[in-house]
Amino acid sequence: LAYEDHAKLTFDAGTNPVATIALSSNGSHLAWSGTDGRLQIIGPDTGSGPTQLSTVDDRVSKVAFSPNDKWLAVGGANGAVKLLEVGSWRETTSLKKHAATIGYLAFNPTGTQLISGSEDHTIRLWDLASPGKYQELTNPEAGSTYSISPDATTLAGYGGLNNTGRFLKPGPETRRLPDLPPQKGIILRVAFSPDSK
Repeated sequence: LAYEDHAKLTFDAGTNPVATIALSSNGSHLAWSGTDGRLQIIGPDTGSGPTQLSTVDDRVSKVAFSPNDKWLAVGGANGAVKLLEVGSWRETTSLKKHAATIGYLAFNPTGTQLISGSEDHTIRLWDLASPGKYQELTNPEAGSTYSISPDATTLAGYGGLNNTGRFLKPGPETRRLPDLPPQKGIILRVAFSPDSK
């Protein structure tokens, strides 16, 4: 991880297939969980091998680092979402649970907001300046992938059963913009340009 000579780092991730994985922005830490739901971290502060963490009192389903590498967001099969401080790996914030497994986690580019998507067909936009504050949107197609624009004005989602692109303008009264046409194949990720256009 983050080696100047680009040497390949190989280690044993366990006997279970990797279910979710995230690399910190500076390349110093790697977090993952297998289908057994155990959260593991490897980096300069974990010694010669991965460190296993106990976080959400259930199987870990998603992980995501904040853009400034301050936090690791962890979602659980029980609907929990927690923020861990990178380095100490202590829990700093426990957000209100969803009613089902967390299927998607992502920070906005400035690290001020977090999106959590759940199999309970809801999406929450968390204001990390006031972690208890969030806006909840209904997601008719659980399991889609989402992204927040850099200017924090638009939420984009793609996927679901018919692979349709959706755009929402969050606010006191959320507006839905025209859909994009269905796409062939599986849409795994969506992303905005730096200027949010």
